[in-house]
Amino acid sequence: MGQVFEISNFKDGLDNSVEPWLTIDDAIIEVDNYQTFRGVLQTRLGINQYAQGGLNSKPTEESRIYTTTTGETVVDGQATFIHTLATPVRPGSVTFSESGGDSATDDGSGGFTGDFDGGATIDYFTGVVSATWTNGAPTTPVVTYTHSNSATKITNEDIADTQTASGTLSNIPVKANSVVFTDGSTQYAYDDGAGGLTGDVSAGSVTYSTGAYSITWNASPGGDSKVSYVYENCKPVMMIANFISETNVNELIVASTNQFNKYVSGNNRFEPITLAGSASAPTGEKDEYFSWTNYLNSSNQPRLLM
Repeated sequence: MGQVFEISNFKDGLDNSVEPWLTIDDAIIEVDNYQTFRGVLQTRLGINQYAQGGLNSKPTEESRIYTTTTGETVVDGQATFIHTLATPVRPGSVTFSESGGDSATDDGSGGFTGDFDGGATIDYFTGVVSATWTNGAPTTPVVTYTHSNSATKITNEDIADTQTASGTLSNIPVKANSVVFTDGSTQYAYDDGAGGLTGDVSAGSVTYSTGAYSITWNASPGGDSKVSYVYENCKPVMMIANFISETNVNELIVASTNQFNKYVSGNNRFEPITLAGSASAPTGEKDEYFSWTNYLNSSNQPRLLM
């Protein structure tokens, strides 16, 4: 037998003291994980799926809230390197460059064009880039890319400069396949997605839920050992607004705790909004929602007040 739900007008407010089928006609009740659409009762996915694009293994862009990271530092002085990006990465958005003029851009299919040797790869879900600069060791290399703001990149967190080291990563939960250790010289190790470490190590592991790790290098570290990784912070959506432009075009604006996005119908996805002047990105927390309204300024130009 199906569960009975009463969906009524708002006139008499919320009534949660009796069963749905006993409330008066003009009352409403709380309905958990259900919504009505054109008179039809439906289950809803809930806020967990919104802005995460997590329904399947594809980089579902239609619901992701994005941010653009500019000039992230990449290991200097090494031709061959492994680097972790915040994830999931938007295909076709990644560009590596260095002060000598060399650059390489991902081809949208997991490879690169430009000044990387053939065989350079990027995994858009784990953020791991493995590449070799064609013209040798780069000078002050950086990377710019667009990624979902549901995860945050931690770059070059210190670990012990010993052949065997252990500890706990500062942020959790850690995203599988995103952890990259470097000994500060030529040795690298990265997690295999199942809690183990591969690369220039004889043993090692990482626990994604707690951040605990251990690593034994093949040789004594040659420099300042570091670890980079991605952790999932799932910044929630705090505003869904409709901006009405001066040409009467409705634009969907979405804000999380730290990012504004606008839906671009031609691309069927959200795009980061570049803020101008003294405007700054939001800095709120998950319990601080935006209030907003469309309101003309003194010159009768439309604006979205938040």
